[in-house]
Amino acid sequence: ESIDATLDSYDHIFADSLKWLHQGWCDYMSPQLYWRIDDQPHSFTTLTDWWKEENKAGRHLWPGIASDRIAKSPDYRPASESLRQIDYTRQADDSHGHIHWSIQPLKENRKDLTSLLAQNAYPTLALVPASPWLDSQIPETPNIHISPGPPLTLQFPQPLPAISWFTIQTQTDNVWETVAIIPHTRSSFALDSTPDQIAVTAVNRYGAQSTPTILTP
Repeated sequence: ESIDATLDSYDHIFADSLKWLHQGWCDYMSPQLYWRIDDQPHSFTTLTDWWKEENKAGRHLWPGIASDRIAKSPDYRPASESLRQIDYTRQADDSHGHIHWSIQPLKENRKDLTSLLAQNAYPTLALVPASPWLDSQIPETPNIHISPGPPLTLQFPQPLPAISWFTIQTQTDNVWETVAIIPHTRSSFALDSTPDQIAVTAVNRYGAQSTPTILTP
């Protein structure tokens, strides 16, 4: 059963996006779900659930959130609406992200949106989810060396084939934290402090991660 959401991509803009999603022809789909959660019948949650049911090939489904409508006539929605929608997209195990439209309210920190996102939705760094249908090969475990410093510095191998990023995580008092995601072209990274343990993971362009290298300073 389809949902009347005002614009049908097939009839109005000659794009059969539903078929693309069914066939797995797109690596990700970002339907423009620009209504509020409490809007009826075009509820953000209802439309999100419908698109998830249609994601038969298991590609990335990143709902489009209309943050541009915060404090903007005639909708004039609060910044909390974007946070509610983000929270909803994260309730399922197969949820892999969302997209803001547009970047402008984030640049403006409109109605404290950017501050609220930093505090509540994006407190840590994150990688783009892996796309194993493009390449499922796992990268080699990186061979990292420590220079005691000060400051304590990680030395990276050059070159490491088929790698795009390194993630650096530290453990202090049994708490792990992602402190950096750096490009593979970096040859070193200096830490601000000396943690109990350090984990470094290699990530390829498709998001696949290696087994981490665990280091003890």
